Amino acid sequence: MGTATYMVLTRERRELMREWVRPLHEALHQPLGLAEQTDPRRYLHVPKNFTDDDAQIRIDLPTRLGLSRDMVADLITQKLALQGVTFSWHPEGRKPYVLVKKTRKPPAISLFKDPKTRELVAKAKESAPIIGFGAGGRIVSVDLDAESPHILVNASTGGNEILGRQLRMHVLLVAQSATARALGGPEVREQFSTRILARYSVNAWRMLAPEVHPALKSTKHAGRAQVVTGGSATETQVLFCTEPEAHEWAHRQDGSGRTAAPRHPRTAGPARAPQTRPARLLPGRPLERPRPAARRRRPHPGRRRARRPGDVADGSGTW
Repeated sequence: MGTATYMVLTRERRELMREWVRPLHEALHQPLGLAEQTDPRRYLHVPKNFTDDDAQIRIDLPTRLGLSRDMVADLITQKLALQGVTFSWHPEGRKPYVLVKKTRKPPAISLFKDPKTRELVAKAKESAPIIGFGAGGRIVSVDLDAESPHILVNASTGGNEILGRQLRMHVLLVAQSATARALGGPEVREQFSTRILARYSVNAWRMLAPEVHPALKSTKHAGRAQVVTGGSATETQVLFCTEPEAHEWAHRQDGSGRTAAPRHPRTAGPARAPQTRPARLLPGRPLERPRPAARRRRPHPGRRRARRPGDVADGSGTW
């Protein structure tokens, strides 16, 4: 393991402990009957990618059964900002525990070329383009006319692009770090009622979505983003569209599958047929292709032409 890799992993572990594990310990140690000085790593087994679709969170429980399962589940959900998870309780044995898994999750991938997806996009209003799909295949969209006239997309390197149908005069801003300085001031950032965050840092979340607390843990799942609007966040698998697909779709007027003509075609004069001689057909020979007319070369001024048979001298020294 290189030095740079070790430093990155160390920073991720520190962030995991500071932002999620330790706050969870501060909320759980009393309901579980544990001392506040207890090391959280002894009973809180939270992986650094705990928001991934296949991640599992294990929390060791005390042997006594006097705790409130509903209270513990609510505290875990709130402190880790989990969405669509289920709790599997295992009180038997000498080491009881509870296992937390994500069961209601967005699709693993959303392809624009899928016929059903294209049909849904075609039926969507121009003012409410589909961003992607949430848990259970629920459509995630935003109404540009009624809800949010402008959209801010904040994604680090590797984040997927968002597919829109027609934005007209609406603003779609894409940035890797949409700081107030980069946008021209914090008041500019407040114009974006809908904010889409992908592969974000904790600082980016606090800067762009401070109304949603605690910060949702980012995931490296390709195409996975959080759509924040109205003070709530929705985990979304955004549509994946290739450049040829986007180009073909942008030139349509409807979703019928036909390519529409340009709205403002250029007016051009009548095309002229090329001047060529007709082909000649000789007996016993194949069709002879027309030959282009030979271009006559004009003599260079001041340059003497070579004498040819039949030329007569004019007394000026030239022929």
